[in-house]
Amino acid sequence: MARQTPWAILLCKWNDMPNEAKPKSFFEELFTASGRGSRNIADFFDDVSHGSVDVGGSQVFGWLTLPKKWSDYKGSGVNPQGRQRSHQLGKAGRDSRQHQP
Repeated sequence: MARQTPWAILLCKWNDMPNEAKPKSFFEELFTASGRGSRNIADFFDDVSHGSVDVGGSQVFGWLTLPKKWSDYKGSGVNPQGRQRSHQLGKAGRDSRQHQP
């Protein structure tokens, strides 16, 4: 039996970029059970774990608007501080949305 390991996927955008990169449904098909059979992430984990890990119950949330402009972003990759800052901005976007009516 597969171990259920759902993810929470937060879709974020910068506050000076009003358009979303892709519709939320694109990411739901990519990350959740709704896209099974299309070689999505759920299929990938099923394949590489030989059926022992199931991420199909993942949920996609967003779009969340980050409290910063794109030009304020300092990058991540080999920049651990930039990566940590990206996580903090995502959490701030999530928290601000939770307090909206």
